[in-house]
Amino acid sequence: MLLINGFNRVKKIDGCERLFVEMKGKNLEPTIITYTTMIKGYVNVGRVDDGLKLFQEMKGFGMKPNDFMYSVLLPVTSLCGYVSYSLPLA
Repeated sequence: MLLINGFNRVKKIDGCERLFVEMKGKNLEPTIITYTTMIKGYVNVGRVDDGLKLFQEMKGFGMKPNDFMYSVLLPVTSLCGYVSYSLPLA
């Protein structure tokens, strides 16, 4: 997770994706923190749709968003006009 966060800080989302896929390939289940970090990375580089897809994947695994996840998603979904995502988050 620390490496993913490090790639996020320098906006290297391709590195984040590679680590995330590698982690899942080794049967290491992502935590809510890992998902939030990945989603924040997508948002930071303007790939909101990819972040929302990952959010849906996370929910599909039965994970519930925490306050930090909401703080990442609510502003960007509202600003980008994704009202259909914003309303269920609130």
